[in-house]
Amino acid sequence: MRFSIFLATLLALQLSTPTNSKWYHHLDKNMDTVLLEEAILEGMDMSVDEIVENASQIDVPQEQGAPSTKETNAKLWLTKAGACIDGMEQRNTEMQSYFAFAENQEENTPIMAKFKDIQDIMNDISRRYKWLQIYGDSENFENLTLIKFAEDSLSAIQQIDTMHITLFGREDRDHVTPNNLLFQLQTTLKGSTNYICKSQQSTQQFFYLLFQDIALTELKAQATIEFSWLLLKQFEQGEFTEEKRVIREGLKRRTSRTLKLFKDVISTADRTVWRCDPTHHTPGITYEEVTRLLQGYIENEVDLHPTSQCWSTCEDYSSASSQGCYYPTEFCGKQPRCSGHVLGCQFVESHMQICQAPWYSNRRYEFIHYQSGHRLGQEGSCGRSLSQTYSWYTWFLYHCSYCMCLCDEQGPKSDRFFNLRPVTADVERNRVVTGLRFVKHNRILHLQIQEGELLPKGVINQTTLQWKPLEEYSITDRDVREGIDYHMLTHERRSIDLDELEPITNDFLVTGLRFANIEGDLHLEAHYSPFQFESGKLDLSTDMSYWQNGAIETLREELPLENTHVPTLSTSSIPFSSSNQYIDFTHTGFEQDAAQTTVPFIDIQEVVSNPPVPLSGIGIYYKGRQGYGGFLGPKIINLDFAQMKVKIPIFVALLLAMHTNADVVKVIKKSVSDAAIKLAQEEKIIDYVPDENIPIFQETKSMVEPRLMEIRSRIEELDQTMRNQHHHFADFIIESIADYIEKNSLIMANMQNIQNIINRISLRYQRMQTYKTRMPFEKTSLSNFAQETLSIIEDSLDELHLTLLGDEDKPHFTSNNLLIQLDTRLKVSPSHMCRTRQSAQQFFYLLQEDIALAELKALALAEFSWSLLKEEGQFTKERTILQEGFQRRTNRTLRMFKEVMSRQDRTVWRCDPAHHTPGVTYEEVTRLLQGYIENEVDLNADGRCRYDCARYNYASNHGCYDNEFCSKQPACSGRVHNCKFVESKMEVCLADKSSSRRYDYVHYESGHRFGQWGQCDRRTDEAKSWRRWIFWQCSYCMCLCDEQGPKSDRFFNLRPVTADVEHNRVVTGLRFVKHNRILHLQIQEGELLPKGVINQTTLQWKPVEEYSITDRDVRQGVDYHMLTYHRRSIDLNELEPQSNNSLITGLRFQDVGGRLHLVAQYSEFEFQSGKLIDPNEQSYWGTGDSAQGSEKLTLGETHVPTITTSSLPYPKSYQYLDFTHTGFEQDAAQTTVPFIDIQEVVSSPPVPLSGIGIYYKGREGYGGFIGPKIINLDFSPYLQ
Repeated sequence: MRFSIFLATLLALQLSTPTNSKWYHHLDKNMDTVLLEEAILEGMDMSVDEIVENASQIDVPQEQGAPSTKETNAKLWLTKAGACIDGMEQRNTEMQSYFAFAENQEENTPIMAKFKDIQDIMNDISRRYKWLQIYGDSENFENLTLIKFAEDSLSAIQQIDTMHITLFGREDRDHVTPNNLLFQLQTTLKGSTNYICKSQQSTQQFFYLLFQDIALTELKAQATIEFSWLLLKQFEQGEFTEEKRVIREGLKRRTSRTLKLFKDVISTADRTVWRCDPTHHTPGITYEEVTRLLQGYIENEVDLHPTSQCWSTCEDYSSASSQGCYYPTEFCGKQPRCSGHVLGCQFVESHMQICQAPWYSNRRYEFIHYQSGHRLGQEGSCGRSLSQTYSWYTWFLYHCSYCMCLCDEQGPKSDRFFNLRPVTADVERNRVVTGLRFVKHNRILHLQIQEGELLPKGVINQTTLQWKPLEEYSITDRDVREGIDYHMLTHERRSIDLDELEPITNDFLVTGLRFANIEGDLHLEAHYSPFQFESGKLDLSTDMSYWQNGAIETLREELPLENTHVPTLSTSSIPFSSSNQYIDFTHTGFEQDAAQTTVPFIDIQEVVSNPPVPLSGIGIYYKGRQGYGGFLGPKIINLDFAQMKVKIPIFVALLLAMHTNADVVKVIKKSVSDAAIKLAQEEKIIDYVPDENIPIFQETKSMVEPRLMEIRSRIEELDQTMRNQHHHFADFIIESIADYIEKNSLIMANMQNIQNIINRISLRYQRMQTYKTRMPFEKTSLSNFAQETLSIIEDSLDELHLTLLGDEDKPHFTSNNLLIQLDTRLKVSPSHMCRTRQSAQQFFYLLQEDIALAELKALALAEFSWSLLKEEGQFTKERTILQEGFQRRTNRTLRMFKEVMSRQDRTVWRCDPAHHTPGVTYEEVTRLLQGYIENEVDLNADGRCRYDCARYNYASNHGCYDNEFCSKQPACSGRVHNCKFVESKMEVCLADKSSSRRYDYVHYESGHRFGQWGQCDRRTDEAKSWRRWIFWQCSYCMCLCDEQGPKSDRFFNLRPVTADVEHNRVVTGLRFVKHNRILHLQIQEGELLPKGVINQTTLQWKPVEEYSITDRDVRQGVDYHMLTYHRRSIDLNELEPQSNNSLITGLRFQDVGGRLHLVAQYSEFEFQSGKLIDPNEQSYWGTGDSAQGSEKLTLGETHVPTITTSSLPYPKSYQYLDFTHTGFEQDAAQTTVPFIDIQEVVSSPPVPLSGIGIYYKGREGYGGFIGPKIINLDFSPYLQ
């Protein structure tokens, strides 16, 4: 058993001399000062868990000759704890609070609210601890003041419990992650990288700081409680023996749980630190640029030819140079000439207006405006006069065109240099690298390091932090050489590798770096030095330091930048790159920026941790946004404290043993040193087996009245039911409501208040279980508990019902009625429920369950409290009032919840995911109707062109007459529909052969385009209409191809799918699955238990039938349905039984008049027993209302659905839609829509279904998705 170093660090904090550790001296002037001073020194060297373990030894008799009173032991323990706390606080002042994280949580109000609760508790316990120091350091306080402080301070017990519930969830519901703030934080930080990049901390570092503050607060609270017991004992208020046992056991239990949960989180947390985009990009402060590497440049071809000829075309000058200025009075005489290489020339148009940039700018042009209206660069006014430029003819034969090229010109305006000299920390003074930043100096980009002195246990001496000065040199200095001192980017050598570098083992730290030139690529290398974690010393005695280049033998993947805009137009860049990639410095897009800017830019913000930590890795990464050039920046990887190997102190092993078994000794022997084991055995520590000696819950004595026992039994039964059958999702509901009502802070605040009240009552109830026997507990403790409980119950129940249901005297005052507010909110925004995987009715049902359970626990607490206080009275009237209130509130709660639930939606469907992933979140029907280009000569059998394209509404391909474009694409082997003429001449970008698309885009001569603009991975092919016999034009038509083949998945399963009714199983969820090219609607099934509960151990997705459309005896129309042009509709319907006593036990698709129609199988059941009624004989199939003649849902001209992630369900049922193609303009009609949503549609927790359906969701202009929906059983008639 080994611990992460984060935990070990907490267990072994090195502390400075405390300033307040002597405040215990005044508790007893006769106490030996030497003992107190020794306790201070000992406390300085003790860890938190040593202090915790030491607390359990307060009442243990000491060795012979040592002070033996428990009071003396308590005073010594308090002195040690004070020394430990003071040192920890001094250390914490040097660290940035993890609560800075909350400042970056504007979009997650529930997490902010919980952080605020934790912070309030920490502040309150710290305040009590400060008063403890004051009271302990003076003799002048009145006894009454001290007693009052001691009694009030014991409330720290409840505060610590509340803090742990907020952070980890209730101990008896440990598996319920939605109510676990630690889990929520872990999920949030994994899904939203921006939260961390703003705080300049890695995720692991954040959790470490949180862990440390929790431990410190726990220790302060325990010190305050121990001090309070000591005061109360001195004033003869009791011995508090049993209280001490219970509280100290709770301390160990919580500490053990905290260690375990944080260890799990920290060990998997990301250690990378990078910088977000700033609010405003500022050159020289937040970014630098490589300038004029490849830049848009206009040159006439006459000046590109060595003999000033115009015989060629622009495209022939892929690599050339400017030969002069043929006509100095023309444009070449008005602009600076490119003195380097001219590359990649292309012709755009003959006539243009050019806005040249100011002479001092790094740009050549602001924009270019062509005669047709086409523009390169951004719209705007020109600061200089526009230059009119016209292509011209020479000798009336040759057209001398102006070409748009790229200029690669090294000169005073082109900063393109990277430092290659190594940069190392001052290892002789034990300094290591702690941060990175890019700096441009003398036109050279340097990767500068921050260094700091390494101290024991991974700490950095912050007084030594400095940015190591850059080497002072210039590219023009004597003895400074390209390729040795610096790297110069060129057209052929402009790549930079994107890598993360980490050592093979975790006992090395980064102590230097350098860039290397590897086959023309800039490649980062790191220098590593070995170190000793405990001593904090670099090991320079051996020759183990080394340089690592992290080179990977596999081929690197290029991260392409194409047609991008200037990066500073966006301030929301996200990391794109991964290791073993590379990126080329290139130019911005011609359309966007006239190719005037080199991208990516260089992020020069400091990349450091706060507080600083040693680094085990560094890297170069790319961040950006789609369509923008982005930034390159450094990232740092903090030392992985989770992997450091340390021995566990013996007290930690014992702490963990509190809830293990007798084999703990074997575990300890593997984890700690032999000397520690021997010492522990001599002191008879490890032979102690807590499980056999700690009386956790003894039988309740006769002090509790029989009816109270009955109430307890009922509560425990309900608790067990919720624990085993509902997985405590009532708690999840109270938590998750805040997740989907993000815009209503009042509702969130009220829901949080309700959760706090329920937790408060549950904590009291758990403590009541501890007080089952009076004898070990002091009378004062029992009396205080009873009085506090009665006060809390009275206030809590009133507050709970007032918040939830409003004032009883104002039943119609809905603005203060949370139940009605929730009802209204969910009706206005039903899409919020799709995030919780629950229907609105299920939400209210589970909320009502938790409210009822809290009421019942409160009643039991009141009865128990009165039994403790029976010496002070019979409390007859109080009992009557409480019971009448209980009955009144219960009746009102049931009535109002039943009314609300009866009108709630019971449907569950799935929102769009954050990212659409084929095969994971969606599938497609492919190549059903697809855009297809064909010449009319090939659409008729006689090879004529007498008609126009519109004549061919129903045709087929008859060959390849002219052997032109038709020979370059696969022919449509099916039917050709709905042809139309667009233009005569076009360029077609054929899709990759492995794609289900035919074309990526079609570009017509006029500039009209079908599909999205982009680079064509294959060479574009020209298709040009032509004339036959002068009279007939053979036009290229844009049609639709309906072709069944291996690339066309268009099949739906028609075989019935039923649950295992023989084992009392029913359908609980649905999902679409594509298997063997066939789309199946798969069912989840589970065993039905009494009262609508599902046995979750039996849940399974029933395997789909294994068959293929090519199998023998598999028939179309019987086993599967095949979509075609004429049979491609699907009905959007909901299926429900006429009564509420039937459940879904199966389904199937039917072909009804060419439409796919969902049919459900129903089986009757008995709610109380949870048994299906003769399902083999009584089950029946229900088709629902016929969709024939129903309204068609028309999709129109749409884009690919996955471009949006905010689809909404179209509200009407009993419609139908056709599978069709995307729009010609949007996608060249290449994709079949709608897509199929294949996410699981289930309830959490699972419930039986009374209905199912098929629905459509989408956004205007996008093809959308069809998916299944489920309709939960209506629980409102069974609410009692």
